[in-house]
Amino acid sequence: MLIAPHGGELVDRILTGPAREEALAKAQKLPKVSVDTYASFDIDGIAKGLFSPATGFMNEAQVRRVLDTMHLREGVPWTIPLMLAVDVKTADGLEVGGEVAIEDDEGDVVAILHLSEKFAFEHGEIAEKVYLTRDEAHPGVAYTMALGSVFLAGDLDVLKTRTIEFQEYNRTPKETRAAFVERGWSRIVAFQTRNPIHRAH
Repeated sequence: MLIAPHGGELVDRILTGPAREEALAKAQKLPKVSVDTYASFDIDGIAKGLFSPATGFMNEAQVRRVLDTMHLREGVPWTIPLMLAVDVKTADGLEVGGEVAIEDDEGDVVAILHLSEKFAFEHGEIAEKVYLTRDEAHPGVAYTMALGSVFLAGDLDVLKTRTIEFQEYNRTPKETRAAFVERGWSRIVAFQTRNPIHRAH
């Protein structure tokens, strides 16, 4: 029997069938926010359950807890906050309690954000607590410092996932867990490295 997913629940935020078609039609009438490649990968990870138990982008209290305690909640370790940044002008056009269509870097609507909160957070603090430095020679720090000054929080309904290179080797948590059961595996070791080529170790 497999252990429980991280946080106790395996998330799947991908809409399919009539629900997806309805959401796509609705998205055409919603205010839109464009995201960069990094954010679109975060959306993809949330959609497929890679970031379970997260169901969307974090609110201010969640970000604060992650940065200060390295936990999403009691018993759920989490070290890097999931945050969606926009500029002030964009944020001013969005209403908390409403919905926002998210467009990827190719202009396709990939998700609908159920906007629960807009908040500011000091970029330097994020950088220092995640990367242990504010030196912008560090690429992660440079990226963080260049983010928009308003962060959006809320659950996501995802309409389109990313096309991944070498898709035949790419599996979602749901698919890998099914494979473990099918093969009768009871002990599984996972590891993460910075660059894909390191998988050859």
